[in-house]
Amino acid sequence: MTIVTTMVKLFAAMLLGLVLGKKDIFDPTTCKKLSRVIVNVTGPALVLCSVTSTDGTDPHRVMIAFAFGVVCYLILPFLGYLFAKVLRVEKDLVGTYILTILLCNNSFMGFPVVQALLGEEAIFFTSIIHFGFNIMFYALGLALVRRDACADSGEKFQLKSIFNAGTIAAILVMVIFFGHFTIPEVIVEPLSFVGSLTMPLSMMIIGANMAQYRMAEVFADKRMYVLAVMRLLIVPLLVYVVCVSCSLDGYLTKVATITFGMPVAALVAMGTSPYEKQGKVGAVSVAFTTIFSLISIPLWAIMLGI
Repeated sequence: MTIVTTMVKLFAAMLLGLVLGKKDIFDPTTCKKLSRVIVNVTGPALVLCSVTSTDGTDPHRVMIAFAFGVVCYLILPFLGYLFAKVLRVEKDLVGTYILTILLCNNSFMGFPVVQALLGEEAIFFTSIIHFGFNIMFYALGLALVRRDACADSGEKFQLKSIFNAGTIAAILVMVIFFGHFTIPEVIVEPLSFVGSLTMPLSMMIIGANMAQYRMAEVFADKRMYVLAVMRLLIVPLLVYVVCVSCSLDGYLTKVATITFGMPVAALVAMGTSPYEKQGKVGAVSVAFTTIFSLISIPLWAIMLGI
């Protein structure tokens, strides 16, 4: 019943966000501001708090998780390119489709799901496995979108854009873990309290963002159905096969498979929004895969024996 309870809870928060979005209580401006709160405050707090649940965790497992994540993020762009070619998408959308395969919603939706299904330690391993997420988005993702749109905005890649709160939190948990530092309870408790806001806020914002699109428009693009199968089923299946082939332990296999099976990351919609054609694909892909993830996530949880 854990997976049923979890998905009902997540769906209820998303539905509430959808209603608040339709009523313009959670308007686009509010959603953007709350998204920044999650990305820069509650999410990092949740990640930092997760390191307290790693007592007795083998450092070798952490290094394996980190290396596995790096390899995945190096391979996924090529898989995304192959997918775009097989789907025969327009030349000016190839980069956008690469992003939909490369970047999964491992924080906004991944954190709440793995926390509910696999416990606090899963958040720690999620942050380690997906350490390359921000690097790939800022170093590769934005360049691909600008190339798609033939945009010459003069905007240049800046190294500091990689080091946002999420990346810094991931670095800190590794320093704390490998340095065998102990975080005082007077710090852990506030972090846990603030971090607990991540799950309800994330799901409500996802729902509110979906309220901006007409459902008829979301379901009209037939390529989105193929994308949903690729993003929600084939990518996690490939990750699972690699995990088993490399003899990763059961827990890491579950964390990696579940998180790489998340819907398209909200950052894809944000990164493509300045460009009309790419922005529409980015926004619809996030909404479409998020809806169908309510089916795929329970399926993966059942198949993984969670």
